[in-house]
Amino acid sequence: MKSLKYGETAADSAEGMGQLASLASAISGKGGVNAVSVKENVIYLKVKSLHMMPNYRFLSMVFDVFSKYKVSADTVTTSEVGVSVIIDSEDSLSDILEELQDYATLEVSRDMAVISVEGSMECRDIGFCASVVEALKDIPVRMISYGVCSRISIVVRSADKYRALESLSCNELL
Repeated sequence: MKSLKYGETAADSAEGMGQLASLASAISGKGGVNAVSVKENVIYLKVKSLHMMPNYRFLSMVFDVFSKYKVSADTVTTSEVGVSVIIDSEDSLSDILEELQDYATLEVSRDMAVISVEGSMECRDIGFCASVVEALKDIPVRMISYGVCSRISIVVRSADKYRALESLSCNELL
């Protein structure tokens, strides 16, 4: 039996990994895209405030809990009422959930994938983000984050990662 690498699922071994690499390569170099990467087997955590404290204190408390358990949030989006984060390990997740449950509603989704599209996507470049969203219109997207390093990260179920990459590679606007 073949052993799997960290982050690799049986479905992604050999042929699947080649297909992922091929799809990512097809997107790279299009328009302003320099690179595409996929991080699999991540956990999506949505933390929505129960309004028991001021918003600024709520966000601070959430990240203090992550810090207490030395858990890094790989991808983050925030709003006035909550925060969504991607973590890559179950380590301490039950402890984190236990501490947050009195202050927030919690939603956990496992077996997720983060597709990151990197390139020259400055705020003055019109239409790039819209092109990414349009390409993924038929795929359930859990989260989108626009990073400071000209990176758009899209969180989808691992089962949808191939379709997402295919849709991005076929999008003529990218």
